[in-house]
Amino acid sequence: MTIGTCMVTMLFTLFNSAYNHYKKDNIVWPLYLRVVPFMVVGAILGGFLVKLVQAIILKKVFGVFLLAICLQMFFSRKTKSNIDDKIKALPLWQMGIIATWMGIVTGK
Repeated sequence: MTIGTCMVTMLFTLFNSAYNHYKKDNIVWPLYLRVVPFMVVGAILGGFLVKLVQAIILKKVFGVFLLAICLQMFFSRKTKSNIDDKIKALPLWQMGIIATWMGIVTGK
């Protein structure tokens, strides 16, 4: 019951934030349309793959992932770059799997 309530609350926040970004024209539609299909495929694959992995391993992977993000943020330089260059560098379907696993780990 608690997780369901939390998810409903998050949905209202999500839709409100998305609508506000849409009103301010902050959405790069070509990028969005290229990213979303791969993220959906990755999320579906992540849901199937999580059944094969023990919870303790998922928690350790999540911790390593967070540490890697922290280190990247700490040591990265701020430079201007092209969005097309960024999208080519992203492993999109893998990001969907990671996002699904993070949601499962934090929900347990």
